[in-house]
Amino acid sequence: MCACFSFISSLTRLSHYYLSPHHSPLPGSCTVDITRHSLKILSSLNERPSRSRFRSFTTQLPRHLNRHSSTQLFFQRRSLCSMSSSSDFFSELLQRNAAWAERTGNANPDLFPRNAKGQSPQILWIGCSDSRAGDGCLDLLPGDVFVHRNIANLLPYNDLSSLSVVQFAVDVLKVKHIVVCGHYDCGGVIACLGSKRLGLLDNWLRNLRDVRAKNKVELDKISDFREKVNRFVELNVIHQVHNLKKLSPVVDATKEGRIQVHGVVYDVASGRLKPLDIPEDPNADDYLVFEQDQSLE
Repeated sequence: MCACFSFISSLTRLSHYYLSPHHSPLPGSCTVDITRHSLKILSSLNERPSRSRFRSFTTQLPRHLNRHSSTQLFFQRRSLCSMSSSSDFFSELLQRNAAWAERTGNANPDLFPRNAKGQSPQILWIGCSDSRAGDGCLDLLPGDVFVHRNIANLLPYNDLSSLSVVQFAVDVLKVKHIVVCGHYDCGGVIACLGSKRLGLLDNWLRNLRDVRAKNKVELDKISDFREKVNRFVELNVIHQVHNLKKLSPVVDATKEGRIQVHGVVYDVASGRLKPLDIPEDPNADDYLVFEQDQSLE
């Protein structure tokens, strides 16, 4: 339990870092000097930077907490919304990629050569496809997180894509943590609180409507629509964590003590992760299956 709390706390602090300047504001930029031991104070930094201060700053942040000391990285990030409309849009994307590769490689010289030899992520991230709610909030590097995303971060028992990802991550990559991440203001959740037909998408969202039906009594008691959406998001994460824990690779890895499963919600309005208390699934034992008896073969 302590290790689980420590891991989620670390993820939460890293997401808070983006929104918490360490020094007084400087004109047009912010200088942050944080060593690996400085992460202890991140949770106490609550001030949010302005957009102008956040766009361009110099940082000394250990990108791999257990493998690197402080590394200096200067980067300027612009949203695609701020890019001038032009016929050569894709060329600008390639230019941004080249600049990112150079910055990242200079700050972490062994990163790309190491990634060229294979991957050994410790985290499987299962999240929503929403453009605002990816694993970038963890402030980790390429190779750190194995990722699966779909609409409304669902883990249906019959979805071969997500099932294959989980099996590969657990049995082959040997990840140590699985994070199921929902996010507030989820379009899939909002859609499932209504009854408008959406076409092919309705087949996928049927899984989410099952979550709504299962929690109908609790949700119907919430009169404020925004609060209902947020609670539905949280209930969905809890339900998907329960689904995840019923999968054979996760069951086996959990028994062996080599994996932990976490449920979190990303707040698109603040950029911060909220860890959820996941209650025990009262029906979990009804879904346990074991290797077939040899005498039956």
